[in-house]
Amino acid sequence: MDITAVNWDASADRSCDDCCTYPSLTYSIEHNWLDTLIRFDTTYLSPNGMPFQITGIRYYLSDFKLFSSDVAYAPRDSLEVELYTAGGNEEKTIDDNFALVSTFTKTGTIGIFRNTDLSVDSVVFSVGLHAMANAVDPVSVTVGHPLAIDSDSMFQSRDSGYIFAKIGIVSDTLANDTTIYRIVGNSNRIEMRFNWSSDLVRGTNVVIPIKLKYSELFMGINFATDTPESIKGAFVNNLSNTFIIDE
Repeated sequence: MDITAVNWDASADRSCDDCCTYPSLTYSIEHNWLDTLIRFDTTYLSPNGMPFQITGIRYYLSDFKLFSSDVAYAPRDSLEVELYTAGGNEEKTIDDNFALVSTFTKTGTIGIFRNTDLSVDSVVFSVGLHAMANAVDPVSVTVGHPLAIDSDSMFQSRDSGYIFAKIGIVSDTLANDTTIYRIVGNSNRIEMRFNWSSDLVRGTNVVIPIKLKYSELFMGINFATDTPESIKGAFVNNLSNTFIIDE
């Protein structure tokens, strides 16, 4: 009988316990270099003309919100976790609004999104994690969750928390040695807001169409002369121009 449920039935005349299936806030991602899909067997040229290869890119997206005028709508999922504190672990409930994305990711689900008919005008999300999520003990999270430890774990340590973005680069294509740039620290979380006009229909999944222009991520970088720290700083500064929302 809930009109926001996917399985809402206009002819239903009595309620039930836990029988409603609710729609989700989901995303699709297209990974591009200029106007073509990115490839790992391809040598690209940096803006200063130096050849390099990308061996992998992995990063967190979080805190998704859709706005209608100035009213925010977000998934309603929550997550029971333990946080690292100076006095030991502390149990906490946080919003479960995370995605761990790689250049192989095409689609994903953020969480349950119960909405009525709604016209949205913008979407907000962050690259990285907010301070509380960055203090989560990954052992307290269910296996398979974006904050859990996996074979290519983004958790670094109790003190430094999670890696917000991990970028593997072969800058010397003759030596073929991979350098991993790890972006960490709460100050490197980037919140981005995009205009996105969309009419949402109650009881249906919502898909945010994200595109990435990875060529923008490497603007102003010289792998031959720049220090690792300056390269990581350039990556952070370039992130806002790397993401677009497909209208």
